[in-house]
Amino acid sequence: MIDEGYIVALGAEAEHLQAERIVDCKGQIAVPGFIDGHMHVETSTMTPFEFERTTLPLGTTSIVCDPHELVNVVGKEGFEWFLRCSEMTHQNMFVQVSSCVPAVSGLDINGSDFTLDEMKAYLDHPHVLGLAEVMDYPSVLKATQPC
Repeated sequence: MIDEGYIVALGAEAEHLQAERIVDCKGQIAVPGFIDGHMHVETSTMTPFEFERTTLPLGTTSIVCDPHELVNVVGKEGFEWFLRCSEMTHQNMFVQVSSCVPAVSGLDINGSDFTLDEMKAYLDHPHVLGLAEVMDYPSVLKATQPC
């Protein structure tokens, strides 16, 4: 039995439940979708829509992405664009807020900044899971303030 898009009961467990529509799936196979737990869509050189078109039919139903490469070049506008795309896809695109822009302070040359105040604005967004990887490894090794 499926309720609001979720499988809630199978076999004998579902036999006593009321249903609006019954579909006989005997001989069919239901499998869970694949989840890619760490993804940089822009590394694939595809837009989120093209990435979805390529990977969803192969079973990747969900991805957790950090668009830090895009944010390093375009900043807040790039992050907002990626979030809008994630809202329009059928694939579950969960986004982590890019934490280090530039990736390594003083070593990287990039096109934009993404400040802590800008990051905080996305904490309650339904597609945002949390903070992305800390790329500023020198600050981690020195135990200083990253980014």
